Formats: sequence, C-alpha cells, structure tokens
Amino acid sequence: MWFNPGDAAARGRYRLRRGEDDFEKTYRFARQGVFRRNREPQSNAERRLEPDRWSRQVASFYPYDAERL
Repeated sequence: MWFNPGDAAARGRYRLRRGEDDFEKTYRFARQGVFRRNREPQSNAERRLEPDRWSRQVASFYPYDAERL
C-alpha cells in the first residue's frame, strides 16, 4: 500500500496472487478515480514466469467524484 505521509491518504495498492488463479493487480488512486492494471498468465508455461512477463494485460479506469465522497 502506498500512502501520502502528510495525511495518510491511500495512493496505491499492489496485489499478487500465485497458485491456481494467478494475477497481479496494481491500483493507483487519483482525485478523478482509480486506475487499475491487471496481469495474468496467458498459458501454463507463463505461470512459471515472473508477473512482469505475463502477456494477458488489461488496464481500466473507474471514475468517481472525489468531492461527493
């Protein structure tokens, strides 16, 4: 978890799961919303590689109104 030491606000999160359903997810929190990058192995051969070498990648953005929160 990344955070702002001035106010302890969350700035990001990293999740890595290895095993039967491998994935790596990185979240970045901004005033306009959340950016997420998801990586997964494309094949059983890729499961043995490090997550930065996995070929299935999806980037998403989830907007929100920070003032309403």
